[in-house]
Amino acid sequence: IHLPNLKIVITGEGRVAGGAKETLDAMGVKQVAPDAYINENFDHAVYCQLGVLDYNRHKDGIAKDEAHFFEHPEEYKTGFTPYLSVSDIFVSCHFWDPMAPKLFTKEEISGDKFKIQVIADISCDIGGSVPTTLEASSIEEPFYGFNRETGEKGAAFDEGNITIMAVDNLPCELPRDSSEGFGNDLVKDVLPHLLGDDADGIIANSSITKDGALTEQYTYLKDYASS
Repeated sequence: IHLPNLKIVITGEGRVAGGAKETLDAMGVKQVAPDAYINENFDHAVYCQLGVLDYNRHKDGIAKDEAHFFEHPEEYKTGFTPYLSVSDIFVSCHFWDPMAPKLFTKEEISGDKFKIQVIADISCDIGGSVPTTLEASSIEEPFYGFNRETGEKGAAFDEGNITIMAVDNLPCELPRDSSEGFGNDLVKDVLPHLLGDDADGIIANSSITKDGALTEQYTYLKDYASS
């Protein structure tokens, strides 16, 4: 997949964010440090991954650790503002506490400095840290638009709208996709041998038992089976 020189920002460092990172790595998108992401231009697609103290700042400007944030999220303000004006795509994978700050405001969305065009809110907290997530979308219709001026739902990919993907049961697609892929392989590569003459010995070589007894290549299981 060849992407233009997009900038993609991921929030979070847990398993969800790890999955997003793995996908971008597989696509050949290069990871860069937050400072380079904000201040430099690139001729290829890049992404950066932000931890909790990257997208949050203590209100007093005092450096704290993650444990302090999780204990006192109300003492923090957003640190995400610098990324609003340089990012094309935002992938939200972080855990949000209702006492923690929102990443940005609806007023900022309508401003000239808000550059983000697509938001994949995998965390999908309605009314949470991502104000553009008005409602959950579905597997069948994963996208909707957020009108920058009115703050209302609109058409996805329309000019003037930010496109939102906020599927709340998105993890269910992984086992579904895996099951479909496995089933398709069975139908394509196994079923013809099962219904045919099995000239290649696919079924014979993979059968552990036949006519109530262990097949020859699996006789080593005899002691285990009789115990």
